[in-house]
Amino acid sequence: MTGKTLPADVKATLNFSDSLGVNGKSFCNSYGGELDLKDGQVRIKNVFSTKMFCEATAAAENAFLTALNETDHAKVVNGKLQLLKGEQTLLIFSKIN
Repeated sequence: MTGKTLPADVKATLNFSDSLGVNGKSFCNSYGGELDLKDGQVRIKNVFSTKMFCEATAAAENAFLTALNETDHAKVVNGKLQLLKGEQTLLIFSKIN
């Protein structure tokens, strides 16, 4: 979501489960999906979400979920998780305790 302005009053999250699952909050809705780890690549697939309509965050939410689905690898830089598609950084996450 490079160059996109994100809503300031709500957050998007990404959580990993022991069973190679992902889930979190995408500003308004909750989502889930699967991690596919093959040949050193990380893909997030089969992303699904609840379907509440939140007008203020709809565009950011759609872009966020699209970015998750397009992820083909990940790396950690300066303690932040970067999700990428090719050389393009799609999303950057910071760990929250």
